[in-house]
Amino acid sequence: MSANPYQQYRATAIETASPLGIIVMLYQGVLRFTQRGIQAVEQRDLDAAHTSFVRAQAIVLELAAHLDLEAGGEPARNLNALYVYANRRLVEANVRKEAGPAIEVVRMFRELLPAWQALAEGKPASASVSAAVVGVR
Repeated sequence: MSANPYQQYRATAIETASPLGIIVMLYQGVLRFTQRGIQAVEQRDLDAAHTSFVRAQAIVLELAAHLDLEAGGEPARNLNALYVYANRRLVEANVRKEAGPAIEVVRMFRELLPAWQALAEGKPASASVSAAVVGVR
């Protein structure tokens, strides 16, 4: 039996992506699952909300785990603080089954995503985001 073609495509995309490309995919994943969680809360589908928020949290924790706080200096520490805060807000959204904290996470990640996309494409980005790349292992 052959695997789902979409899953094969996704696996190949991840395996061949650059480290910056993977960060972009992770940011997109946080946005996707957080938005699904918000939608589920609004529809009062508590199981789906829980599942989506937990998946978003796992991605945020993965982003934080791959920061090199020593080599990355202050930009990496700032990203770590953002990820810790985002995770806390996702936990609050999940526990309370409220969209507000999750909407805040969506705003943060939407704001940062274009800078990571520019870096992944080799385009100039802001100095602070460029410096933060040093903190990514």
